[in-house]
Amino acid sequence: MSLKIFLKNIYFLFICYAPSVVFRAFIFNYIIARKKVRSQFDSKLNEFKKLFASKNFSNDWFSGNIPHWISIFKKYNFYGKKVNILEIGSWEGMSSLFILSELSDATLTCVDTWSGSDEHQGHDVLNKIELNFDSNLSGVAGRLSKFKGTSYEFFNECPKDCFFDLIFIDGSHYSDDVLIDAIKSFQHLKLNGIMIFDDYFWKMYSRNFDNPCAAINSFLRLKKGLYRVISVYGQIAVQKIGEQSIAVDSI
Repeated sequence: MSLKIFLKNIYFLFICYAPSVVFRAFIFNYIIARKKVRSQFDSKLNEFKKLFASKNFSNDWFSGNIPHWISIFKKYNFYGKKVNILEIGSWEGMSSLFILSELSDATLTCVDTWSGSDEHQGHDVLNKIELNFDSNLSGVAGRLSKFKGTSYEFFNECPKDCFFDLIFIDGSHYSDDVLIDAIKSFQHLKLNGIMIFDDYFWKMYSRNFDNPCAAINSFLRLKKGLYRVISVYGQIAVQKIGEQSIAVDSI
């Protein structure tokens, strides 16, 4: 990331009302953590790029995140134990394949309509993304649950006592949808679990508050004191450190 892009992102955080902890994490990540993480796990990234090249992927929007994800997996002890993971927005399954290949004891639930979001409409790739997903994940299908539908429908059907160790949110990018996904996901995230939002600095909609950053920042303000910011770069990752207690007045 160039200094020019870094400063543009700082300005974007400011106009989208990011909490102060986000600014600190983003600056730390830019100055220190980013290079350290990349140097440690670049060899792993190259391994997965070779794996992805053998599959049916029409684009690569994910692999650049792999060093950061491996760093999180190591720091928060995801290796060598059974973990339950939820992914909202799977597309052709690149992140799904990485998760199930890297974490041999993980089970993964993928939620997607496989009909694309606003930015995908009119593209020919929509005719084959679900077929590509099924093909790419065929080797690990035994640890995969596929929910074809919206995240609204998934959470309406998801039992209240169903919890996940890790939730990756990469579904609709419209702020209203992102905020709802964030709130519902947090309800189903285990204490000390990790939640990762994709496309934190994504800017497709002309009105700043319609983009994911504004929704994620609203969520962070609502849940102040209940999470810890782990990292901020193209994605933002948080750890749940508290539960929200709801007091009901007697009548």
